[in-house]
Amino acid sequence: MTTTPLEFANPFHFANYLPFSGPVNQAIATSWFSPTMTVNYQGSAAIEQRVVTEVASYGRQIGWLSEIVAPLLKQHPLSDRSAELKDTLKHFDEALEKIAAIKESVRRDAYDNAKDALGRLRQQSPSELARVLREYASRASGRG
Repeated sequence: MTTTPLEFANPFHFANYLPFSGPVNQAIATSWFSPTMTVNYQGSAAIEQRVVTEVASYGRQIGWLSEIVAPLLKQHPLSDRSAELKDTLKHFDEALEKIAAIKESVRRDAYDNAKDALGRLRQQSPSELARVLREYASRASGRG
C-alpha cells in the first residue's frame, strides 16, 4: 500500500492499521479458548481424532458400553466376586445414577429455557411465536 504526503495529513489515515479497522469476517480458531484433551494409548492419534469427531465422543462410547454392561450385571450378579470388584461395581452403579441425574438436569434446563424463550416471544411478537410453532409442528410431523 503506497501513501502520499496528503494522506498523512488525514487524522484517520492510521485508522487502517488499528484493530477492527478492516474486514473482520475471518475464521477464528477457538481451540485455545477451551480445554483440549489428547489421548493416545499405543494407538493412532489421527484415528482417535476422527473417531471422536466423526463417530462419537468418548463419553458416548462409554455410554454405549455402560448400556450393555449394566443389564448384563443385573442378569448375572457377581455375588461370588472379590470385595474389590464389588466396590468397583458399586462405583459403577453410583456413576450411572449421577450421569442419569445430570442428563435429566440438562434436559430439564433445556425445556425450561425453551419455555421461557417462547413466553418472551409470545409477549414481544405473537405472530413470530405462531410462526415458530408452525415450523416445529411441521418438522415434528415430517412435513418440514
